[in-house]
Amino acid sequence: MNHARPPQFSHRLALATDIPAIIELMQLSIAENMKAFLSAAEIEAAKETMGVDRS
Repeated sequence: MNHARPPQFSHRLALATDIPAIIELMQLSIAENMKAFLSAAEIEAAKETMGVDRS
């Protein structure tokens, strides 16, 4: 029987110092989640248009 406790999660507002990690996560997510629908060239274009909103 597994008595492991579920992980505890928390959240916070992102900081400017988080931007590089967020960009990396977005790039990997776009590449992985879109590969069934888009060509390699389209994925690269999507990476350029789907970015971090810094406004």
